[in-house]
Amino acid sequence: MGNCGLYGRGLWLCITVTGLGANITNGGFPPRALHIQDSPDGMYSCNNLFDTRYGALFMGPLCTNSDFKGNYFEGNHTGLRYTPSALSDPQSLKGNTWSGSFTVGAEHV
Repeated sequence: MGNCGLYGRGLWLCITVTGLGANITNGGFPPRALHIQDSPDGMYSCNNLFDTRYGALFMGPLCTNSDFKGNYFEGNHTGLRYTPSALSDPQSLKGNTWSGSFTVGAEHV
């Protein structure tokens, strides 16, 4: 999958991804640091996500029982994005941190 720092499912811990800029759209395939799709029982923790269109992008209905905590977002257009079909368990108070300016901090579209 092009334009991704990391794509897939599973266990991603303490990874740093730096993109080329938050406003790059790349012809409809916006760059993202983490692309998480159909990934039940995943753990995404302590990651540093810089300067991409999306810091983390969740897609697909099977992201249940996943833990997304302690991640750091800086300089992304949208820090955390859930697509319409993305479902996960509640993720409140998980210690994720946003720094700098964003067009959108987090969204579920």
